[in-house]
Amino acid sequence: MNGDDVQSIPRGVCPAWLNPIHRHKIIIVKQFPCPHCGQMVITPVFFRVSRRVTVIGLATVIVLMISLTLVERMILWVALWLVLNFLYVWIVSLVRPKLELFRKTEDFQTLDLGR
Repeated sequence: MNGDDVQSIPRGVCPAWLNPIHRHKIIIVKQFPCPHCGQMVITPVFFRVSRRVTVIGLATVIVLMISLTLVERMILWVALWLVLNFLYVWIVSLVRPKLELFRKTEDFQTLDLGR
């Protein structure tokens, strides 16, 4: 499969099995095994980073627009962060994100004691 094939895979489809994964079985924030073929798949890095930036940015802007004490702002920010994360993941699960195969990169700090 070359780079052009990856671009043509529809949203919510396992890139190894080339069949759709039910939206309730897609884990948006980390890698997960395809329920049909067992291959590890993940949402793209850009998608995960944009989720964080969007949620943190919206929570920060909303908190800064409201005049509250510092402690109240911190509590509101955490509550907004949780609610906005939930909403973002729920909306995206309806749209179903693109998926790509998960490739484990070796961390130079691990000791590989399991081998």
